[in-house]
Amino acid sequence: MTAKHIIISGASTGLGRELALSYAKPKITLGLIARDLEKLKAVATLCQQQGALVEILSCDLSCEFNKLKQWLYVFQQNYPIDLVIANAGITASTSPQRQLESWQQTQKLIETNVLGVMSLIHPIVEWMQQQQAGQIAIISSIGAYYGMPVTPSYCASKSAIKTYAEGLRGLLYQDNIQVSIIYPGFIKTAMSDQFPAPKPFLMSAHKAANIIKKGLNKRKKIIAFPFLLSLGMSFLPLLPSALSDLILRNYRNKP
Repeated sequence: MTAKHIIISGASTGLGRELALSYAKPKITLGLIARDLEKLKAVATLCQQQGALVEILSCDLSCEFNKLKQWLYVFQQNYPIDLVIANAGITASTSPQRQLESWQQTQKLIETNVLGVMSLIHPIVEWMQQQQAGQIAIISSIGAYYGMPVTPSYCASKSAIKTYAEGLRGLLYQDNIQVSIIYPGFIKTAMSDQFPAPKPFLMSAHKAANIIKKGLNKRKKIIAFPFLLSLGMSFLPLLPSALSDLILRNYRNKP
């Protein structure tokens, strides 16, 4: 069954923008959320030109829960939510001198990537349970498989929402709610441009969005890509830690 009423966070740029455009067509209602109102309006206009009905919310998911929940409630009353894609996220990296990300960066990253995801999902779960139907998609990362020296806080945040999604999947199984975890590799976006180490198998946001949409349409529990990079990262936790650490030791921000 194809989703008709879809919520997408982080929809103003990058992967979120491409996901919004990939779903936009007649008889589809999109609820698009992002912090940058002007960029969000521009994406909404493009989606409307493709025939979609669009509602938007400019909101910081990490600290404006009441505003978010009220907007979601109104959306749910008018358009019962079929699919929510929790995509919004930020990144940070260690320095060439092997210094951790600043505490301010780390705190904001965890608030955005973890609490922001949970704040979006939390009210929607209750409504989907009442409907006894729905699909939840959480954008994690291949970095959730094993922490990388170049982005320890980012990897920790993506591992946290991976675990959260796994818990939801078991919890909501009897409510006919599908939970999908997406593990993308490197996607060409403004966020990936900040990544200070090599980006193997880098792909466009448009291509990544199409892969995710196809996987969600098939109601896949796991959507991981590109295959070789995902396979390699998924094996790291199975290896002796000394070997996994050795493989990633030089994968850091170098002077």
